[in-house]
Amino acid sequence: MEKLKNIPIGNPEVYKDREKLPAVEVENQVIWTNPNFSKMPFDFKVGEQSKLGVFYSTDPDNLELRNAKIRFTSLDKKTNPPVARYKIESQDSKFDLETREGQARNGLLSRIVFEDNDGRLYRDVGLKGVGRFTYQNGKAWIVNPYHSGDRVSQDHSFGVRNESNSRYDAEITEKLVKLGVRTHRILAIIKINEIIAEEDAMNKQRRKSRKISLDEAKEKQYIHPKVNPIVEVRAFGTVARVFERPLRGGYDWRESFVDGKINLSCLIEDLEDAKKLVAEEIGIENDKFGYYDYFKWLVKTSGKNLGIMHKNGYTHGYATTMNITLDGRIVDFDSVSRDVSRINSDYETLKDTLCGNRSFRDGVNKFILALSEKDEKTQEQLNNLTEEKLKIFFDEGYDEGLEKK
Repeated sequence: MEKLKNIPIGNPEVYKDREKLPAVEVENQVIWTNPNFSKMPFDFKVGEQSKLGVFYSTDPDNLELRNAKIRFTSLDKKTNPPVARYKIESQDSKFDLETREGQARNGLLSRIVFEDNDGRLYRDVGLKGVGRFTYQNGKAWIVNPYHSGDRVSQDHSFGVRNESNSRYDAEITEKLVKLGVRTHRILAIIKINEIIAEEDAMNKQRRKSRKISLDEAKEKQYIHPKVNPIVEVRAFGTVARVFERPLRGGYDWRESFVDGKINLSCLIEDLEDAKKLVAEEIGIENDKFGYYDYFKWLVKTSGKNLGIMHKNGYTHGYATTMNITLDGRIVDFDSVSRDVSRINSDYETLKDTLCGNRSFRDGVNKFILALSEKDEKTQEQLNNLTEEKLKIFFDEGYDEGLEKK
């Protein structure tokens, strides 16, 4: 297949109708930026306030803020491929962040292509730790963060991200990238000095937002006393995961029911976007990059990522399809350690959930089932993607990762 010099744009227009929630700037300070991104589209300065230090608000209009805009400024043709430059333009800072039901403290800021200092390309920019939302009757509602029990872990202060976890994730991510692991990147860590609290958040008539100090937030048990909340600015190819558990548990939230019938439109949109994104990145025309090719690439790449980690003495600890993106990145490294006794568990868990039989709803088979009404040629390709063959592809990638110098 002929190589193309394309920027990996994907098919982002499929997301134009996805639900968004408003987030507004709070008092903050940038405390870390990634030195490996001198060409990132956002201007972060350590010690200064950032417009991306935001928190969800049900009542942004009463805070007298208007939408901030991300404006295209130029195309840097000196890079290969050319990289677009963007700038945030506004006196205010209110952003409408795209939501995904399974990622309830996150929001997608934008889809803009840029690269790191070594030419690795990224598109989706997300913010983690910007508050908490829940879903009722298929609609997202902003609610207050809260912490559960006496545990210090940020995972038990729902809606926020703890500074220590974020710094650890950033440290591990940069080490793994240098080893050849395909993953997300953390662009900046922004300390927030206040949050936005909701009063009657579920009542449209009475709901009201107000900014409160961290001391008050901890007193009200929104945040654990030992948690230092930050906003983590992250870069992905696509933020979409292979499996996205809904907030209420059960099947992937993208497998929704409408009028008693299963609706897979969100699932297909994520898949089509990721497939095109990958094809453009590796330089193959999308119509020549079939579903068989894509799923083989995804499974093999996932195996290779895990193999590289294990070869270098790292175990993920939560290697499931919830931490594999549809463009083949292994992500979220809070649980990574040097505990090599977990190698077999890592390997078996990811291989089984990613490649398992068609009764599994965690792995690629749900996408194969979702494509069941495609044309005859596609069906013929997909029928050849058996569980056995998928596991062979995974092992090929895993072995390649173990052998990587």
